[in-house]
Amino acid sequence: MKNHFLLVIMLLAINSNVFSQSQRNRCGTYERVSRKLKENPNFLSDRLDMETATQKWISTHAQQRSSSILTIPVVIHVVYRTNAENISDAQVQSQLDVLNADYRRLNVDTSKTPKEFRALAADCQIQFCLATQDPSGKATTGITRKQTSTNNIGSTTKYYSSVNGGEDIWNPNAYMNIWVCNIDGGNTLGFAYLPGTTGTLDDGLVIDYRFFGTIGMNPPYHLGRTVTHEVGHYLNLEHIWGDDNGACTGTDYVADTPNQGAENYGCPKFPITNDPCTPAFPGIMFMNYMDYTDDSCMNMFTKGQKQRMVGALNGPRISLQASKACQIPASVMERVSEVSAIYPNPSNGIFNIELQSSAQGDCLMEVFNLMGKLILQKKVFIFADQIKFDLSDQASGIYFLKVKIKDRMEMHKLIVDHSKN
Repeated sequence: MKNHFLLVIMLLAINSNVFSQSQRNRCGTYERVSRKLKENPNFLSDRLDMETATQKWISTHAQQRSSSILTIPVVIHVVYRTNAENISDAQVQSQLDVLNADYRRLNVDTSKTPKEFRALAADCQIQFCLATQDPSGKATTGITRKQTSTNNIGSTTKYYSSVNGGEDIWNPNAYMNIWVCNIDGGNTLGFAYLPGTTGTLDDGLVIDYRFFGTIGMNPPYHLGRTVTHEVGHYLNLEHIWGDDNGACTGTDYVADTPNQGAENYGCPKFPITNDPCTPAFPGIMFMNYMDYTDDSCMNMFTKGQKQRMVGALNGPRISLQASKACQIPASVMERVSEVSAIYPNPSNGIFNIELQSSAQGDCLMEVFNLMGKLILQKKVFIFADQIKFDLSDQASGIYFLKVKIKDRMEMHKLIVDHSKN
């Protein structure tokens, strides 16, 4: 096995300006890796031990096929100084939608994957949900907001410290933490920590607010692929070119990604067959999410990368599988509610919702799928004690109904089962 991380640190020390002045820093992950190495003398050996364990897991599970979907609970910490930095809930949801599409290969641009690479493209069977309960078990939207007086807080260590104007991490064993803030005026798009490369105070992702989600974003980084890339690092993926500065001796530890000399920018024309590491057709896989191309040019993970990420979720990130962060909080389920009954449940999609006779006034009802996406919203003024809800156009599965009447909010589970027709 190549001493890849040592090579990375040496290269960063020798060639710290790895991108031209005309290019933004697409990913600041390895600058953070360099800092952590200086802080922790055991960093390199610990990381290599983890790599050995990862390769062992992959080799023993290479032939296994699974239909199960792994779900990662997510909390978004919006740390803002200006109103522009305080992104909306809709912007947050648009980013969750991108993650769930990209990691299930449901993205609308799969047709852009060259036919020569399509057999390698993977549904990673990983999905993401906004947390519905916080670390204390209370109901949450999965979004925290903190106003700060610190400019470019993502460039400092303050972003993960509430006493210094940031927001404290939620238990990293149960949540994937994402801080959305101003990193350095928009020069660095984002960064993440690979498993085992940091402690429990900052384990997660940091994304500049200008590149999070898809609403109102400007090309070329406008389709949410910065977060797709950084989540790849969080799940133990390396850059596709191996960070060896064109030496062709580095590795991303994935067999089905062609060896590549350096990162790519813009949106190259396929094929690239002048790469020093892979000059033969079909060339390098510049449309991979772990390269640096424009958002509109990225469209795939490989099967080998999937194995590596699933390995992380069965290794250093395994605690996420036991997380209850996306379950309805018991405090919400057990209290006396305005909703007295929902029937039939399961149903073919038609639900009758009975309210307490005292329930009157404006009522907001919202239905979310398991991935936290809002799929239906109804605003009513309650006169009767029963409301009908129609989800018959939705697929069979579990949904969450959020009911808000005046200052009360409660959540209920709905089960759509079309076999009930």
